[in-house]
Amino acid sequence: MDVVKTIKKEIRERITQAEGLYSLIGTELKQRRLKQSKTLSSVADELCSVSYLSKVENNKITPNKFYLKELCTRLDFSQEKMQTLFNLKEIIREAVVAFISNDKEKLKSIVEQGRDITTCRYKIVLFISYIMNKEYDKARKISYEILRLIGSVTDYDVKAYAVFESIFLFYTQELDDALDTLEFIEKTDLPVELRFLTLKYKYFSYVTINSPSAIFEYDKLTEYLVKIGYLNYLDELRYIMCLYLIQNKEIKRYSDILKIINNEQYKKTLYLLSKIIYSPNIKYKFEWLEGVTPFFYYLGLVKFDKKKITAEIEMLNDLSFDVDFNPLFLKYLILDNDLDKYKFISNIAIPMIRRYNAGYAKDFFLNELSTICNRFTKYKLFNITYQQLKGTK
Repeated sequence: MDVVKTIKKEIRERITQAEGLYSLIGTELKQRRLKQSKTLSSVADELCSVSYLSKVENNKITPNKFYLKELCTRLDFSQEKMQTLFNLKEIIREAVVAFISNDKEKLKSIVEQGRDITTCRYKIVLFISYIMNKEYDKARKISYEILRLIGSVTDYDVKAYAVFESIFLFYTQELDDALDTLEFIEKTDLPVELRFLTLKYKYFSYVTINSPSAIFEYDKLTEYLVKIGYLNYLDELRYIMCLYLIQNKEIKRYSDILKIINNEQYKKTLYLLSKIIYSPNIKYKFEWLEGVTPFFYYLGLVKFDKKKITAEIEMLNDLSFDVDFNPLFLKYLILDNDLDKYKFISNIAIPMIRRYNAGYAKDFFLNELSTICNRFTKYKLFNITYQQLKGTK
C-alpha cells in the first residue's frame, strides 16, 4: 500500500467532512450495538425511528445531545466513556499538543480515556502515542488500519495523520518519503500546531541529509516561531543549526548563531564538540563534559567525519563515566555497523542506564534500537535487547 500517494489523494480529493461535535460517533455506536447482539429496532425502541438510528450509525446525520446521550445509555456506555465520546472532536488536537510538549503523561492519559473506543480518530491518537514511545512496529501496523478508514474523519484529522505519518517516516529513516509528504502538506491550510510540526520535521530532514536547504528551512521555521510566539523552542533549533554548520565548516554563521543561544547547556555541548573537531590533541577537561549530556542525542541528526574524530573521542576514555554519559554517547556515535551498535547498547549502554537511572540516555538508546529493530526485525536479539532497555526505570 502506497501510504504517501494515498494521503495526497485523500487531501486533494476529499469533500470536507462535517465538523459537528458528535458527527463521528455513529461508527462507535454501531460497533457497540453489534457486539451486544442488539437489533436496530431494540435500541431505537420509542426513542427514534430505525431509519434515523441507521443514519446516525452511518454518520449521515448528526444526532443532538439528548438523542446521543440516550443511545449511549441504552448501549451501556459508562459516564466516563460517554464523556470521552462527546469530546472526540478535540482529542487529536490534545494529543498533538502533548506530543509537541513531549508530555508523555498527558498523552498516556488521553490514550487511557479512549481505551475500548475503536473509531479512526482514536487510532490516530494511538499512532501519535506509538511514535512518541518509539514503538515503531505498532505504529506501522496501526498506520495501515487508519489508512483504510481515513475517508470517515474530518480534514483536521486527515492532516494530523499525514503530519505524523511523515514524522514516523523520518524516525524510520525513510527520508525521501517523509520530505515528499511534508512538502505537500505544507502547501495546505494548517492550524498552528500542525504547521509547526510540518516545518520542524522538514527542517530536521534536511539537516539529516545534509542539504543546503537546511539553512533556508531554519530561517523560515524560526521566523514562524517568533510570529506564533513559540519562543521557548528557538534554542533547540539554533542548537541543531549549529551542529549542521560545524559539520559543514561554516564557522562565521555558527559563531553568529551561538551568540544568540540562551541555554548554557546547549552552548557547552557545542563548545565541546567544536573542540573535538577543530582542536586535535587538546587535553580535555572534565568540567567541559558536566551537564551537557541530555542534548547529545541530537548529534544523531548530523553525519560527522567519524574517522577524523574517533581519535579525539578515544581521548575521553580517561574521564570517568560515573557522573556523565557524554563519553558513552560519543563512543556510540562513531559506530557505523548495526551489529556493533547492538553489542554496544546491549553490553555497555543498558548496564550503565540501569546503574545510574539515566532517563535521557534511555530515551536516546531506545530511539536508536527502535531504528535498528525496524531494519532487522528478523533478528530476535535486537528485539530482546529493545525490551530489556524499555523495561529499565
